[in-house]
Amino acid sequence: MSATIQDLNGFIDLIDDSVLVSSPGEIITGWNQGARELYGWTAAEAIGQTIPDLLQCETAQPRGEILDIVRDQGFWTGEAQRRSREGNDLLISLTWRARRAGETIELYETSRNMARHKELEIRLDRAQHLASSLFQSGTAAFWRLDFTRVLPMIHAIRAGGVKDLSSYLANNPAVISEMMKVTAVIDANDRAVEWHGSEKSRLLNGQLSQLWPQDARRFFADCVIGLVDGNQEAAAEVMLRAKDGRTFDALFTAHFAPHAAVDGTLVVAVSEITDRTRAHQAVARSDYRYRRLFPALAAAYWELDMRAMNERLALLRDKGVDDLVHHAARDPNFVEDALQLITVSDVNERTVDMMGVASRKDLIGLPVSRFWPDKSKAAFLGALNAGFQGFDWSDRETRLRTPDGREVDVLFSAASPPHMREIGIAVLSVTDITERRQAERRLAESEYRSRKLFEAMALGIWELDFRDMKAYVYNLVQQGLLRDLFSYWRDNPDFVTTMMSKVKVVEVNQKTLDLFGAESQEAIRVDLGRFWPPESHHLFLKAVQHTSVLKHDKFEAETRVRRLDGTVFDALFTSWEMPEITDPNHVLVGIVDISEKVAARAELARVRDEMAHASRVSMLGELTASIAHELNQPLAAITTLGEANRRYLDRNGVDLDKVRELNGRIIADTQRAAGIIGRIRQMAMPASPTHSVVQIEEVVKDSVTFLEHEVLSKNASLHMSVAADLAPVMGDAIQLQQVIVNLVVNAVQAMAATDKPERRISVSARPGDGRDIEILVADNGPGIPPATAEHIFDSFFTTKPTGMGIGLPICRTIVESFGGTIDLVPTEIGACFRVRLPVAS
Repeated sequence: MSATIQDLNGFIDLIDDSVLVSSPGEIITGWNQGARELYGWTAAEAIGQTIPDLLQCETAQPRGEILDIVRDQGFWTGEAQRRSREGNDLLISLTWRARRAGETIELYETSRNMARHKELEIRLDRAQHLASSLFQSGTAAFWRLDFTRVLPMIHAIRAGGVKDLSSYLANNPAVISEMMKVTAVIDANDRAVEWHGSEKSRLLNGQLSQLWPQDARRFFADCVIGLVDGNQEAAAEVMLRAKDGRTFDALFTAHFAPHAAVDGTLVVAVSEITDRTRAHQAVARSDYRYRRLFPALAAAYWELDMRAMNERLALLRDKGVDDLVHHAARDPNFVEDALQLITVSDVNERTVDMMGVASRKDLIGLPVSRFWPDKSKAAFLGALNAGFQGFDWSDRETRLRTPDGREVDVLFSAASPPHMREIGIAVLSVTDITERRQAERRLAESEYRSRKLFEAMALGIWELDFRDMKAYVYNLVQQGLLRDLFSYWRDNPDFVTTMMSKVKVVEVNQKTLDLFGAESQEAIRVDLGRFWPPESHHLFLKAVQHTSVLKHDKFEAETRVRRLDGTVFDALFTSWEMPEITDPNHVLVGIVDISEKVAARAELARVRDEMAHASRVSMLGELTASIAHELNQPLAAITTLGEANRRYLDRNGVDLDKVRELNGRIIADTQRAAGIIGRIRQMAMPASPTHSVVQIEEVVKDSVTFLEHEVLSKNASLHMSVAADLAPVMGDAIQLQQVIVNLVVNAVQAMAATDKPERRISVSARPGDGRDIEILVADNGPGIPPATAEHIFDSFFTTKPTGMGIGLPICRTIVESFGGTIDLVPTEIGACFRVRLPVAS
């Protein structure tokens, strides 16, 4: 029995859970590999010490009460606070079970780190049930049954022509009852006796039919069939009732050893499986259960025959060798000889799949040299040396070679505790990590490419940590002080600078260092406020609101930033969060120096304004006759009224009322002349355009007044229509007036070449389809041919003999600079130009 338990303990060393065995005084008598990994002490260091002294165990319930519960009820489950060898506090899930050995009670403990419990889930529900049948610190019931009188009955049934034994037994329950009557119980453990509540001697002398639960008779039939057909196992779940009246779910399992059909004996295990979350059992009891579970494990397991290798190692130890790595350096053939001496004695089905062979037979008996490529021999030597120096467990990453020549990345763990070494056995747990390695390589390649791209980008890239800044803002929100970022900034002018001070610069690329005049990464890891002049603070706050609050993918705007030497330059600023590939608190920022672009844009605007001014002056030249006529009217009236006024003054008995009337008319004509001169002066002045609120009604009226005489002089009529209560727009009144005047003059010139008796031009303003205002300039002239219409807004395109082709392009530039559009609207008669301008917000 001791050899079987040793083998079972060796298997438990391959299980992740911690298993402790202690005496009633909590003196540790058993300590597995899982306990070593969990707490840090080896078995040699732990055995002999008490659990409270070694692990500094603290439980919510007094330990005395817990021990009383275990003695009375047989088990206790709960949590405890313990401390590892390294001084780390651990929250442990515990299960204590009591096993009585004569007058002595042993405590079997399984424990698990609560922080890792999800890693220890059983992968297969079937494996859960089967694993539950392992000896649970003395909680499984075992029966040894004698089927020798049943076998002749089976042979007789088959001799009678029955081929389907399963169906026959299912249809003849009386035959099962007869078989149970002749089946003897030749052994049972204490747990089986306890469940049935009778003396062991009476249990062994009784008939199985009196002890076997009715629900488990089908399982009995499966056992009979498995025994004669050579099946590997049988299992069934039934409901049992203990002697104390408690009912519970039980799992009946049977494993058929190769000799079972010969000696007619079978061991059946009955385990309580009500609590299916107890994934690992504290102690396994017999070798057959280890052999049954071995093929079903999800990892690839190898059992290695180490007997020849152990003899070689014993000789080396006798010669004083204490380190195999040093010995291999002196003996170049040692590793190859060792690989030949160690052979495969068993594998599970997962290993068969991994190695790409048809069955276990293709691997069993082969030396491990067949599976170990040259570049992996160092890992093999390291594992062999660990066992040679007394370590029960070691694991490494390496590559194994399959029989078809493939190489597989694996993590292998070698276990060979002393009692397994004594019988010449080692067990390897092998996990295929090829996909993980490939993912790691892809990740490394991706990170390499990202790093190269990061450094090679032509723009400055910043990685910023917003964690502390977000915490600062969140705290203000929690206190009810902050509801809107910009409102809070308005009331607290230092808000943005405080936010910036809490942002950390994680990393920048070389372009950023060059752009901001920094010699190193450390030189640029300063308060972010150093790079943001006050006039750009609003943009920083807007970027934070856009990406971190509104959760938009990206924010982009032009702003001004400051170098470390204090100089300020124009930049295109872009920020974006990528939580799926970076820390969710990290923000990437791109900075592009656009100083030259801004300067070029300013120069372009200057040239455009000069061209617009030149166009206005040119247009005034074309209107000289009309302007002179327009001025002659008030000037002639002033002359006539002045002479009349002088005559009245020369008379006796001056009529002062008449004089006042004449003076008033003189003043009105003077103001009229001044208005005409003022409008001409405004059109002629080279002033820069402004963006201000403009009333469209006033712009249209001034334009019509300015052009009225010119239109009439060309035998045409000018009509104005402005909708009431038009919303204002943003723009420059003089430039918008230039657009309307240009369009009307073009209409006048186009109609001058026609012989229509009625020449009509209309200027109207009305609300548009959306939040905009429409200005329409239409005529009933010859219209614009489609071929010409495609190019009328092209620079220097003209259909006039003396035209320059800049009037309409300038009109478009002016309108677009105020966010509007200008286009040609299709009409049946004449031409119609439409100007759309957005309403001022």
